[in-house]
Amino acid sequence: MTLTAKPGKGGRFYLYCDEEYFAAVTAEMWYSLGVTEGQTLSAEEYDALRAEIRARQAYASAVRMLTLRAHSRRELGLKLARKFDRDAVDYALEKCGALGFLDDAAFAREYANTLWERKRWAPGRIRQELLAKGVSREDAEEALAGLETDAEETIRDEIDRLGGVPQDKKERQRLYAKLLRAGWSGGDILRQFERWEDDDGC
Repeated sequence: MTLTAKPGKGGRFYLYCDEEYFAAVTAEMWYSLGVTEGQTLSAEEYDALRAEIRARQAYASAVRMLTLRAHSRRELGLKLARKFDRDAVDYALEKCGALGFLDDAAFAREYANTLWERKRWAPGRIRQELLAKGVSREDAEEALAGLETDAEETIRDEIDRLGGVPQDKKERQRLYAKLLRAGWSGGDILRQFERWEDDDGC
């Protein structure tokens, strides 16, 4: 099989083997692959070249995603799997991990803090989100231990922020449901409703 490389837009090269297109690569990748224009490849060499290109592309894609925001290993792997095969995904994850770009414990701490600061979710709800992202239970618990949460104070602050406990039954139920979705217990919510009303909202 004869390898050919045709220059394209943006400095990219379009690669063909026996005139059949199989990959588009950056100029940097092309010059670092260790192959040349017109080179004859065996079937094994062709398969190895394709695998090398896909692995490098998966890694480049992973770095771009991590530049935008932190990801857990599982979350990043699932995103990469939409475009790349298992071997390419594994290569990207291993390389990102080895270079310190992937750290589930650090991700858990950052994500837990973000959910607490921005949404005031209860620890239980934050734990669910961390586990859903693929974080281990150990890393999730460590992240939660670093948060300073107080159920009564937080629920009361949310009630005050939203203008108090509504007199209208439907609005009251809506506020109750909002706090419940944030992970706070029904008992804690109702107790703060009662205290707020006993204090006349003061």
